[in-house]
Amino acid sequence: MLSGPVVGIGDSITWGSDSSDPPATSYVGYAARLLGTEAINLGIPAAFTDRMTYEVASVPETAAAVLLCAGTNDVGVAAGNANADEAVAKVRAVMPTADALFAALRERLPTIPLVVVTVRDLGRARADYPNTTADGLTAASRAWNAHIRALAARADAALVDVEHDAQWYVHDEYAPGGIHPLDACAERLAHAVVAALGAILTRA
Repeated sequence: MLSGPVVGIGDSITWGSDSSDPPATSYVGYAARLLGTEAINLGIPAAFTDRMTYEVASVPETAAAVLLCAGTNDVGVAAGNANADEAVAKVRAVMPTADALFAALRERLPTIPLVVVTVRDLGRARADYPNTTADGLTAASRAWNAHIRALAARADAALVDVEHDAQWYVHDEYAPGGIHPLDACAERLAHAVVAALGAILTRA
């Protein structure tokens, strides 16, 4: 059991959109219950990473951990009307927003345990973003995640890397559109996040 709440920062995946009872049935809500603590869910449906930076100020000083999942909408929009090379170039252009988010987190909360969830390969996930191709979505997802992994390492964060693991690509476990995890998948993600957090707390 943790002494303070866990705080989720992200977009509609963090909020739990299309789950049965958001935000309680988001991965953040499930993680909090597994940890025996309160969830503060700062997820904003449809948010891009630049918007998430503003939520850092809302993380209470009593928070026990931050759970971060950023970039799905950045990747999906970058892949619009673009081939694979163009999608990569477009997503790289918005990577400074991720830099700013991680910098804000570590400036305000330099020692708080941080767990980062990567973006799924949105091409493999058959994510329904307008005017995109699977190749463009995959290329943009991979480029974004490479950057997120580097930022997480520099921030001494634990990583839940969902890009390649087949368990995160069971299509029936996501709402139509292939983006939002339904309850069973959100709960499984919570278990992965709690395991990653436990590794940080044990190390400390």
